[in-house]
Amino acid sequence: LGRHLARLKPVAVFWKGGHADSVRLGLNSGGYQGFWMPIEDENQFSRAWKKLFPMTHPGGVVLFKGSRGNHMENLLSVLIG
Repeated sequence: LGRHLARLKPVAVFWKGGHADSVRLGLNSGGYQGFWMPIEDENQFSRAWKKLFPMTHPGGVVLFKGSRGNHMENLLSVLIG
């Protein structure tokens, strides 16, 4: 997954859940140079997002992928709230 993400060249990858070390290794081996941050909760995500993207960028795309157990809707609420 990390190698695949590296080919997409996202500006940032926030990771919530298991296997973060494996994904990071894949990103590294794929030559990813962007921002990487494993997160635990929506507060941590909110602080990092606001620091990285202080203004709204029209036309941007945010992809959320996760299991119901990771409560990804809480991260989404940070962006739409």
